Amino acid sequence: MSGAAATLKRLLNQLENIKNEIETKILPAVERLEEIDRRFTKLSNWHNKRQKDELELRGYTFLSREQSKMMLTGGDNGQSKILQKINEDELGDDENELEAVLEEDIRKLSKINENDPNLTNKVGDEFKKYLIKNRTKRFMEIESLGQMRILDPFLFVNQVNDGKVMRRVALSPRAFSLQLLTPDFGGVNVLSPFAFVPSILSPRAAMLSVLSPNAFTLQLLAPEAFRVEVISPQTFNAKILSPRAFIAYVLSPRLVVAEILNPKAFEVRVLTPTIVSFTVLSPGIYFIEQRKLFG
Repeated sequence: MSGAAATLKRLLNQLENIKNEIETKILPAVERLEEIDRRFTKLSNWHNKRQKDELELRGYTFLSREQSKMMLTGGDNGQSKILQKINEDELGDDENELEAVLEEDIRKLSKINENDPNLTNKVGDEFKKYLIKNRTKRFMEIESLGQMRILDPFLFVNQVNDGKVMRRVALSPRAFSLQLLTPDFGGVNVLSPFAFVPSILSPRAAMLSVLSPNAFTLQLLAPEAFRVEVISPQTFNAKILSPRAFIAYVLSPRLVVAEILNPKAFEVRVLTPTIVSFTVLSPGIYFIEQRKLFG
């Protein structure tokens, strides 16, 4: 029991260290998303029958002048600072003209060469970064030390030789992503679930996962040490030749877990039941489990 209490104390200390980042970065990002969602919900109720038919038929439609103003201002009666910087004549209602502008923009984008030395002058630094990032995202490059990633979901993105040190991830789900030769040290994952993610030759150490469930994962030759998982349930996971030590699970139940040649040592589980487990040649040393909150 004393080991479980000490683990919880260390966990609280680690959570305190990331509290400021949650309050100053994650919470404002969530609030912005809620505001955008509110505007789109309101806008969808404003669509007329013709616009709804166009959305159904071709996947896009043009907004009227009033709808455009509502999206920019959020319904604050036109007092938005953004709207003050925009000429209202640019919010036109002529669909033929808007179609022509859209076609011209698409043609310009199709002619952009990311190696063009004048690309920055043509489309700006931010768009150049976006263009290059999205054309090379299938195999990611090594990230910088201590990077903070918020609202950056991964889908069908492979990580090869992509070492991570003290990376913080929040609100960034991941799916169908291969991790190969991708060690991770000192990382923090908050509200970042992942599924269908095999990890091969990718050791992890000094990790904290909070509210980050995972499912259908495979760990092959991926040892772990000093890892804490809080309210992060696991489902349909397989671990092969991936020893672990000094691991704590808190309120993180496991369902259908297979472990083969997977020794473990100094593991603490607090209110973390395991349902349907297949274990082959995976001994455990110094194992503490607390199934009740009190007593």
